[in-house]
Amino acid sequence: MMIRRFTFQFGVAVVLCLCGGFLSSEESRAEDIRFTSVPDIFNWNISNPQPGWEDALDWFFDRLQKEGPDFTLNAGDIMDARWWNDEAQVKKKTEEYWTGFKKRFDDRKMTVYVAPGDHEYGDDGGLKIGHIARAFGKQFTRLMGMPKNGPANHIGRTFSVRKGNLLVITLDTFEDQGKRFGYTVGKEQLAWLEKTFKANQDAEFIIVQGHLPIVGPVRSKNSSASMLKGGVNSGLWKLMVKHGVNVYLCGEHHRITVKKRDGIWQIVHGALWGTQTDLNYLRGTVRHRRRRRDRAGRPRCKPAVRISRSGPPGIHRRFPGFGLRIS
Repeated sequence: MMIRRFTFQFGVAVVLCLCGGFLSSEESRAEDIRFTSVPDIFNWNISNPQPGWEDALDWFFDRLQKEGPDFTLNAGDIMDARWWNDEAQVKKKTEEYWTGFKKRFDDRKMTVYVAPGDHEYGDDGGLKIGHIARAFGKQFTRLMGMPKNGPANHIGRTFSVRKGNLLVITLDTFEDQGKRFGYTVGKEQLAWLEKTFKANQDAEFIIVQGHLPIVGPVRSKNSSASMLKGGVNSGLWKLMVKHGVNVYLCGEHHRITVKKRDGIWQIVHGALWGTQTDLNYLRGTVRHRRRRRDRAGRPRCKPAVRISRSGPPGIHRRFPGFGLRIS
């Protein structure tokens, strides 16, 4: 099946607007931070180049680059990667496919931050084989070129990036438990995460991305429907609530589900290329916004959330929070 025949039915666009209080006229002219998010691209083993796909890929990457010029987030599952024979196969195949994936962004001078999905460990089958999953993890650290400021046992797979008033954190939602990997975030990552939050207390907006959703239920299609162990009772969720995370971006389920709980918006998005025709991406903007003050002298800051879909038939809903547009 050639992707050039597909109809890209959805684009997901998010506008994350943050009020930083009254700003000087010089500060208020600072450029917005514009990004895109596209988990589960491709979730198939796609070469570079891939015969029959390149026109559609150029169209899609053109949109990512135009609408999110500062960076692109990817919450995992970039290939199918069911390479379970041995560690030599993992090394060979990841060098072929993962470097080709990264080259698509490098050739366009696009910055991408990738979180490991289950397919970055060989899918669910690979996660059940400890030494295979570890071989995948080693290759991810070596090949993907992600920042290496995370905990020692997740170097290049868990990391943080600061962009002006925005803190972006990428987590690995899979932990080495010996014979197999678990669907969780362990104590080393949590300790690092709390330290990172405390070191960035001046950040006005916090986005966290990880592959597995935390708040359920969520819509799901062509997926093993995995969730983070413990859900909203997990140490990860409690830590994000404690430190005022604004948005948690995730994938895995190949459908769009937006939920708000404990002040955090969880946005599940992405789609399975080659199988589904409702491919989607998320578009985000973070900005300072001038607001009037209330009677106590505090800035009024209540960005709006809008969820809509263009085209017949359209839907439109409004929520308090940040702006979300699905078109």
